Order: sequence, then structure tokens, then C-alpha cells
Amino acid sequence: TPFPAEIAPKNKIWTNDRYTDCASATVCPPPTLKNYTNLFGYYMPDGVASFTIAGKTYFLTGNEGDDKDDNIETASAESAGVSSISSSLDTTVFPSSVSTELTRLTINKTANGSAVGANSSSGKYEKLYTYGARSFSIWDADTGALVFDSGDDFERVVYNDATKSLLHGALKGRMDNKGPEPENIVVGQVGKEYYAFIGLERSSGIMMYQITNPAKPKFVQYIRNTSDATGTGDVSPEGLKFISAADSPTGVPLLMVGYEISGSMAVFQIK
Repeated sequence: TPFPAEIAPKNKIWTNDRYTDCASATVCPPPTLKNYTNLFGYYMPDGVASFTIAGKTYFLTGNEGDDKDDNIETASAESAGVSSISSSLDTTVFPSSVSTELTRLTINKTANGSAVGANSSSGKYEKLYTYGARSFSIWDADTGALVFDSGDDFERVVYNDATKSLLHGALKGRMDNKGPEPENIVVGQVGKEYYAFIGLERSSGIMMYQITNPAKPKFVQYIRNTSDATGTGDVSPEGLKFISAADSPTGVPLLMVGYEISGSMAVFQIK
């Protein structure tokens, strides 16, 4: 069963792909991320990586999230927008002011025919579960304990980095469903420091963190080589490969990235 991570104070989120402030390619400010009580995100990682430092091993996850609707042949789809259950929400938990903001968010409505997050007596939804945590996490490989989660970093960085036209175009349309959508993740050593690189499939960028201290990673930079995340430049990173300085033909560490939609490959020097 996917482990639910509540959208806690550091896990703010934006859930609506039709927010009115973003009216056009020239008028589109970044959305203001928010917290919501009893809204959870399944981690459901795509890429997984590991590294060992000071004799201790950690594994890292890119928390993409996904439903299984494409594989359901005889039953109804398990995912739906919050709007589809608006009349079944517990209004003490999700008053109209909140449900209106969440109305476009894609959630796990049912599992094996049973409502997910609904009170067994009243039938009202008291908790909502969406796909993915829109983050990356570091875990203790010995105990499975969560050591670090990037929280709302991805959405905050991606939306504030974007031009108005990019935000209104490719990015806005995914805000209700997995956001920037973390995909693959790799770890590499540069000098004495360790770094994590996380590909964001829908926003077409790479997040880079220094993770030498696994409990306190430091955001380094966001790499984006496309102006529209649809048809120009490198679009939708899928596969990532880190090449150490010792294995690099230039003697400089490299990050190779294969982009699914553009069919391109980019090689970045990490200095």
C-alpha cells in the first residue's frame, strides 16, 4: 500500500489548473501554494537511487505518483477530480471555501470498489489522497525511516522560474495532477560532495541538491533547457545517468539526460 504523506507545513501545494489570476500568456503570476488539513499524497516513487556516506546507506525516491486506471478492464476508474465527490465531502473537514479550491485536484476516489478516505458510518469523505508527493525523499536504508523530504520545493522553484507564457501553457495544465511530476533520480559525487539530480517530467527541468548531509540537503540549482516544455529544446526528462570525473572523457563529472518527448539527449558538466 502506498504510504500517505500528509501535506504538512513544508508540503504546500497548488491544486487548480484553472486559477483565474493566470488569464493569459502575458498575465500569469505564480500561484500561492497552500496547506490543506486531511489532504494526503501517496509517495509512489518512480526513480529510486542509493548512496553510502560515513558507512551508512540511504535510498532516495522521486515521488511521482500514478493511478492504475489504464490497467482496470472491468471496474470503474479509481481516480477522479474532487468535484465528482463534492456532495460526499465531510463539510466539517472540507468546508465550501476549501472544497472549491480543491475541486480540480485528481484524487484516489476508490480502491477495489471501496471509497478511499470515507467514514465507514457516514460515507462522507474525511480524508483525500492524491497521487504523488511532488517531492523527493531520502530514507534510512536500515530502518526505512524518512530522513528528509523536499516538501514544496519543486512547485515553488518551478513556478517562480517559469516565464508567464510557460506557466500559462504547459505548467498550468498539470497543477491539478502531480504538478511538475518528479520522474527519475540519480546520485553522484563531485569532489568531496554528493549531489542528487531529479528529473521533472512535466516541467522539463532538473532539480539539483547537495546531499552530503542527508538530513539537511541544500538546493543548488534548477536546470531547464526549453522555453515552452512542449516543442522547443529538451522536453520531458526520462532517463538520467551520472558519470564521475574518473569515468568522464573530459575529466569533469557529467550528467546525461534522455528526454522522452523531444527525443533528445543533453550532457551537462557538473563543476
